[in-house]
Amino acid sequence: MRALVQKLSAVQEAALITTIFAGWFIYGAVWVMLAGFPPSMASSYNTAAAISLVIFECAMFAIAALVLYWRGWRARDFLFPITWRHVPIALGLLVLAWLANWLVWEAVGKRLDDGSLLRQLAQPGAVSFGAALLMSVVNGTFEEFFLCRYLIERFQSSGAAFAVTLSAAIRMLYHVYQGPQGTLAVLAFGIIIGVYYWRSRALGAVVLTHVLADLLALT
Repeated sequence: MRALVQKLSAVQEAALITTIFAGWFIYGAVWVMLAGFPPSMASSYNTAAAISLVIFECAMFAIAALVLYWRGWRARDFLFPITWRHVPIALGLLVLAWLANWLVWEAVGKRLDDGSLLRQLAQPGAVSFGAALLMSVVNGTFEEFFLCRYLIERFQSSGAAFAVTLSAAIRMLYHVYQGPQGTLAVLAFGIIIGVYYWRSRALGAVVLTHVLADLLALT
């Protein structure tokens, strides 16, 4: 297996890593959308589901890390600092994302969705605070490591527009289960996060932004 992985081209590697990180989520999100957003989906957001997600993402990260290790990555390539100076940056990025979401929603979103689906999904209290915090930390790290640290940097030679758009498009694709309003919000968030990461390469700041965004949505 190791020898096979080492023979992959850069594009094949990207396809494999994308499948590991996002394949199941894309499948599930598209299935929910094609099924017409069944009402039972709203009740699936609970503490047990949050813990299950944490376990699944940790397992997928471990598999992806092994693949990347075989591809030449080392421990230092997975590490990143989060410092106090990232806090105001993360808050600023959250405000920008909220403003962008509001503008897009006012321009086109209201024609597509009344927001009821997203309100059903984001029910405060459905997940305990401890589980919400744990899930926010793991999910924020999991997604931003893949979408920014891996994907944007893997395709940086293709230019900022391509790399950031690809990252935002994949992010959006596995959130389509949230309906038009949620999908547009994720797209706006992804573009802002992607542009900031491209300019700064500060993974700690974007991870913290995502952690805060998830925590606010779950509590």
